[in-house]
Amino acid sequence: FAIWDAEAQELFCARDAIGIRLLHYAQVGQRLYIATAIGSILAAQPDLRKVNLPIIQDFLAGRYGRWVYQTAYEEIARLPQSYTMTVRDGRISLQRYWVWGEQSLTRYQRDEDYIAHYRELFEKATLSCLRTTVPVSVWSGGGLDSAVTATTVDYLLEKYGLDVDAYLHSAVFKGIPSADESAYAEALAMHCTRFKGSRLLPSEDCWGFKEHGRDGGYPLDEPEPGIDRALTNRLYGAARGDGCRVCLSGEGSDNALLKGAYIYLDVLRDVPLKHLREELPYFIARSGHSWLGILARAYLRPAMPNFWRVLKRFKRRPEEMGWKVPTLPPPDEYLPVPEFSSQGGRTAYETLTRGHYAFRLAYFDILAASNGFEERYPFLDRRLVEYSLQIPPHLRFRRGTSKLILRQAFADILPAKISSRKGNTHLGDVIEPGVLGEERQEIEALLTNARVVSGGLIDEGQLRETWNTYVEKRDQNCYHKLMDVLPIEDWLRFLEDAA
Repeated sequence: FAIWDAEAQELFCARDAIGIRLLHYAQVGQRLYIATAIGSILAAQPDLRKVNLPIIQDFLAGRYGRWVYQTAYEEIARLPQSYTMTVRDGRISLQRYWVWGEQSLTRYQRDEDYIAHYRELFEKATLSCLRTTVPVSVWSGGGLDSAVTATTVDYLLEKYGLDVDAYLHSAVFKGIPSADESAYAEALAMHCTRFKGSRLLPSEDCWGFKEHGRDGGYPLDEPEPGIDRALTNRLYGAARGDGCRVCLSGEGSDNALLKGAYIYLDVLRDVPLKHLREELPYFIARSGHSWLGILARAYLRPAMPNFWRVLKRFKRRPEEMGWKVPTLPPPDEYLPVPEFSSQGGRTAYETLTRGHYAFRLAYFDILAASNGFEERYPFLDRRLVEYSLQIPPHLRFRRGTSKLILRQAFADILPAKISSRKGNTHLGDVIEPGVLGEERQEIEALLTNARVVSGGLIDEGQLRETWNTYVEKRDQNCYHKLMDVLPIEDWLRFLEDAA
């Protein structure tokens, strides 16, 4: 938000602590332009379209640190999350007002008390998200996080007699077994009896790149972080048909509670020595590293960070050298990591504040606004995030299971089919086929006379080789490289047309 103090002749702006809503600004001479959407600033000042090459180079290299405080335009900045901005006499001053992990929280002696407090905070967060005068859509495919969100909404509707029309919307893929969650979505729909309606949406045709660029009037102010827009728009379309304008989802739980905790090798340091033998096999199975490699990364890397940085650079594969233009990573000057009592808390903080997540949340905000919706995330409530970062490690993961505190806090209201669920589905099996199927011709057209090549960002021969290798061998490294390139290429062509 932005507030003008006429008496003090001072402008005060702030952004939420986690970065759900955007705020951009640009100073041109004696004028300051502020907007949630970059397009509004560009409409007032078209000359500000000069591309911020370092951030685009970082994007192609899979780095997103600059996204916290820069935009894809050289002269337009982004206010970082947890920051305020004060403008007086033409001078801009930024100040951080919230530091995660530095708040004093109640410590309990019993696990049951931690679990009860977590549930209390989540119910409060969900209740806040239900403050609306329009129908609410809850998105759930049958996974744990979204199921907890849906069942909590159902529980609160009865507990407080809320006058809120809630609908359950789920994308299902019955024709794609590896991605099919329809059985869980159906169980959830039957369980949530206080919802006004539920809809299971066949979405096998929402393959990757089906919608991209300016399709559907999407405001392509910056590159997108992926190629799955069609799937999200399928849910928005159904929610709009039921009169909804607010959406709730399980977004944020994976970060705050560390889904797949066993792939973050540093959190092994949270395991007491007496449980190390029991827990180590789970780290081996999930990470793919040997026990010796895991121990080295967990205990030796923090003690010798410079050595590991040099080793990583030395081990880079020759075929990767030159594929992306390297730039120096930016210093972590805006959101440095505070002290945490556990490595799990520190890692969760990093996943919540790093540039890639800021990039994703920015995309969600833009996509929701372009569809006429407001996204609300109970798991990203400030009180709940703060608490999640400081829970005891054994309530985060144990014996091969992650998010233990969440599973235990809501065991009494989750459908048995979901609470006992094992394994994950693979959404990539929905997204990826379109790249080599229905959208292949359009993708090949984008890769021909590519602007990323003419702009000096990528070597033409390597781009063509990467595409051919993916087509012939379904190489996943090549696939992920191409998924970085295609949104950039779309955006560069849009800028060219807008010039």
